[in-house]
Amino acid sequence: MCGKNQTVPITSRPPGADVTVFNKYDDVVFKGVTPCDVILARGDADTGAGFYKVTVAKPGYEPVMVDLTGKVNRAYLANVMNGCIGMVTVDPYTGAKWTLTPMEVNPYLVQTGK
Repeated sequence: MCGKNQTVPITSRPPGADVTVFNKYDDVVFKGVTPCDVILARGDADTGAGFYKVTVAKPGYEPVMVDLTGKVNRAYLANVMNGCIGMVTVDPYTGAKWTLTPMEVNPYLVQTGK
């Protein structure tokens, strides 16, 4: 119902920070500069929840790392409660039953003392 991918907006204060997104195997799956949007799979190949590490870094500022973790979403739970067998059986295999949280990354970067 929600689709197998999720768009996660990534911003920073101040903007212009480098963004690197790693999957659960520590492979780089995205590189960009804030503000940006990254499209990530909600689930993994093992029908489990997606997991990513997002690093936001800018020269002169402390880097920030944020974990994105899949949680069972409300649409999937509503389908389970309403007996929608098609959605209940398909969504786990496509990853659509998960929502990556937090749904956006927006850190305040703190200047280093150097």
